Amino acid sequence: HHSVLNLEDDVTAEQNLVIVSIPTIFDPNLAPDGFHVIHAYTAASENFQDWESKLDGGVDNGKTEEKDYQRTKTYKDLKEEKTEALWLALERIIPDIRERAKKQGSIVEVGTPLTHRR
Repeated sequence: HHSVLNLEDDVTAEQNLVIVSIPTIFDPNLAPDGFHVIHAYTAASENFQDWESKLDGGVDNGKTEEKDYQRTKTYKDLKEEKTEALWLALERIIPDIRERAKKQGSIVEVGTPLTHRR
């Protein structure tokens, strides 16, 4: 596990603490040869209401099928903005992580607090 922290800001500042886990270091069988599993997340510093307010009508229907799973542009923009903090933290540990993530066979999944709630 790694903790990436910007020491210029308070530890409780939004997106200031990113926790990174790479379980394939301990069990390479969790991913195909040449790949790793990386789980990065902010440490409960997100305001959940910020996410709910970006939903169409302010309500998450909880459905996961593509035809039902629709998010507003403002929600998608917020997700992209928040994802950047994770990439920046990962780059402090693995400088070429974005290039590696584009490697054929790589899978990148980004979840939000609403994803975790489901």
